[in-house]
Amino acid sequence: ITTWIRNPYGLYAEKILRLKKLGALQKEWEAADRGTLFHTILEQFVATYTGTWPTDAHERLHAIAAAVFNAEGLPDDVRLFWWPRFESMARWFIRQEVEHRAEGYRPALIEKEGQIVVTTDAGHRLTLHGKPDRIDKNANGHFAIIDYKTGTVPAAKDVESGLEPQLTLLALILARGGFQDLGTGDADKLAYWPVTGARSEKEPRVFPKKKPLDALLHETLAGLSSLIDAYADANTPYLAVPRPDYAARYNDYAHLSRLAEWGRGDKGDDV
Repeated sequence: ITTWIRNPYGLYAEKILRLKKLGALQKEWEAADRGTLFHTILEQFVATYTGTWPTDAHERLHAIAAAVFNAEGLPDDVRLFWWPRFESMARWFIRQEVEHRAEGYRPALIEKEGQIVVTTDAGHRLTLHGKPDRIDKNANGHFAIIDYKTGTVPAAKDVESGLEPQLTLLALILARGGFQDLGTGDADKLAYWPVTGARSEKEPRVFPKKKPLDALLHETLAGLSSLIDAYADANTPYLAVPRPDYAARYNDYAHLSRLAEWGRGDKGDDV
């Protein structure tokens, strides 16, 4: 949905034209690969210890990480840089997990997809899918939706304005009973956990902040419905960058959308 908002043409190229980015002739290990690796490690660790917290959590997390690193077959030079970042991330994660569980939360759903059907007032329908990194539940029956971020964490203003609707869409799916293992429930905490392995890891970015969650969900549904109705019209173009100030950070289809060409005047000057 974020791509649909920021780069409709990219969504069109990927999902409708089914154009895929060609891989490198030789494997190049990138930040995205490190992010996938960290996600896999945390998924396995949290799934293993959904109940009783181990007293030797650091050692157990490191054991899982070592197995994942070995299975991935990382070159020695890549491992040399990534393992210290994992160790830094692991220290932060264990500390954060202990604080989070002290609030009564326990993992209830890990990396499982949910879905709901959204029907607009105009009668247009869309099946909305979402797969959270994890959803935790406390003794009061309330939920926390957590997403690990190994890259840039979305700004609070972008989440609450609807420009980055990932967490609020997941909360909407939860509220409508879209996660079969959880039933219908309300989230009282939406959070991005930065797990980059940076030397000075930031604190989790928790929502809601300025707006009540029910207001955020109402606005999220209204915004999604408007988007569905707009693109149900065959005359609506799939623009590459409808709002330049909010262009996507990464765009695999920039060369196809000819942004550089259309962004120049008759004499080749930038406009």
